Amino acid sequence: GENHASTGMTYGNMAIVYEMQGKFALALEYYGKDLAISVATLGEHHPGTADTLFNMGLLHLDQGRPADAAPLLRQAHAIRLEKLGPDHPKTLKSSRALQRLP
Repeated sequence: GENHASTGMTYGNMAIVYEMQGKFALALEYYGKDLAISVATLGEHHPGTADTLFNMGLLHLDQGRPADAAPLLRQAHAIRLEKLGPDHPKTLKSSRALQRLP
């Protein structure tokens, strides 16, 4: 159904494709749909939700919008730190992204 976790994952995958095609507005739209479903089905503090937050934040950062990126990347990092630990590859990746912020 429309609000199933698998639908959210599909939206996330579509966002990645749009991002690779340079369709950044569509990518953000589909990341937003993925995020809404992730929060509803997995919860705000789930590593899957953190992945979507991270992808959205990274897209904003890569597009030169660090003010939009910062809260998303910080939230993703906090979730990853809490749920995955400081030495997990995804936590380390989000640490590196935070270092890119001005």
